[in-house]
Amino acid sequence: MKHIEHRQNIFQQHKLFSLITSDQIPQDKKLQLMPIMILFVMNFRDMNKWVIRFDDENDQFKQTINGNTREDETHSRLFLEDWRKLGFDTSLNWRISDLLWWLFFAEDTEVFRKCGVEFMRLNVADQGDPLIRFAHSEAGEACGHVFFETITPIATALTADNGIDYRYFGQYHLDRETGHMLNSTGVFEDEALTDDQYRLSITLSDQMFHIFDTIHDSFYQYITQYCLPDRVPAKNNAIFFDTPCYPDASSDLKLPDATKTDATQQPLVKYLLERKQRVESHEFYQWLQFADLPAIDKLRRFFPLWIFDCLGYRDLNHYIINYSSPQNAFEVHVNTVSSNLARHSRLAMADWLALELDDHLGWRASDALEFFFLDPMMDKHRRALIKFGMLMLQFEDPFLRLWFLEILEASGHAFFHHCQPVAVTAEQQNGIRLNYLANRHHLVHDHNGKLLDTIAIKSIPIHQEQVQVITMFIDTIFDALEQNLSSSLKFVQANRFFGNC
Repeated sequence: MKHIEHRQNIFQQHKLFSLITSDQIPQDKKLQLMPIMILFVMNFRDMNKWVIRFDDENDQFKQTINGNTREDETHSRLFLEDWRKLGFDTSLNWRISDLLWWLFFAEDTEVFRKCGVEFMRLNVADQGDPLIRFAHSEAGEACGHVFFETITPIATALTADNGIDYRYFGQYHLDRETGHMLNSTGVFEDEALTDDQYRLSITLSDQMFHIFDTIHDSFYQYITQYCLPDRVPAKNNAIFFDTPCYPDASSDLKLPDATKTDATQQPLVKYLLERKQRVESHEFYQWLQFADLPAIDKLRRFFPLWIFDCLGYRDLNHYIINYSSPQNAFEVHVNTVSSNLARHSRLAMADWLALELDDHLGWRASDALEFFFLDPMMDKHRRALIKFGMLMLQFEDPFLRLWFLEILEASGHAFFHHCQPVAVTAEQQNGIRLNYLANRHHLVHDHNGKLLDTIAIKSIPIHQEQVQVITMFIDTIFDALEQNLSSSLKFVQANRFFGNC
């Protein structure tokens, strides 16, 4: 607790706080940093629901931590409320694709995509020990208190001028940002830590402070680059339509013979095939094939529900599955496959633009934020991505990661098998190009357009523990897929957004 207090005192000296309280920024512009906060704040709900929170509450420590997450997960709605009150839909004039670019592609927000993964990594590193999780969570609460203690007087002064109550930036939120986890006083402080628990608590708390330092660096940069000169971030659509040629990243390191399957792996191959066959007959695919609608309207009906999967796939591969310094043939192989998969998101964004979904949905930025981050149907898609990421943070063995990639790709076979003919028909009828939905992913792959075949791993003898882990991978991925397909069927049948389309 003394260490966290010491680090909090250092954090209070961050240059953001002196800038935002200075006369350099007019009073009515001091809350204009909201766009740079989107990813951090909206993802914070997901972190509380699916990362920090324990699945069980079998002791007082877990109960206290879980109670705090239930409070913190509500803050994203307050953020969206203040976004609308401050008129960002009008001042930014962002279309949905502008928002998607900002969330998944913009250089200004890259740090938040990385920090989101680092935040997940903390909750893997604590190994589910609530005493250690309290330590790094308490560090996060300390940082939050400093921010809101600084920003609340600004919001209060603005309220005095215009009579609008800002609940996210104002006193309402500060009252819940005490600098400590909710109801934790008297629960944790007197617990004795072992030497190992203490060292890990200090390490992870320091990492949390580093995350918040990095985040606030980006807040500062946004204010100086956009708020002070009165600029608005703007995307360049060319980045989605250019198809660069990537160099061959092959290695002289040799992989196992890809033509054989070892007897110890045959049950896994058989089970994966069974799950693939089961999902191929899903009713959503029947709707996609036989619904009495123009091809382009079929795609427009379901694609908004899947766009976070398509775009978020990049960060899963880029920041979690990829090795920063590959040490052997398997890790090189993982990096080649995951780098190819990470590039698919650009094709998906180009398809969104080609389908003219900005025009057909007609949402303001806040409408899109509400759907993407707060709609129960979208929750299923985001939760699956987080679950996949948490698994890969736990299993760093390249052999297991290659199997995971094999399963992920196998789960998409039926999806693209049924989407491809619909997409090609839509292209022919409407004079557009849909490279993602038409399964032309090779356009952004290296190795002369080929995605390396991960089946090479199946020739290696494995032990029963690995069989159990890979079986769990298969069930996790295909269970999530079946759930998302069932949600998609309800979504397209309800036709929530497109009238008679």
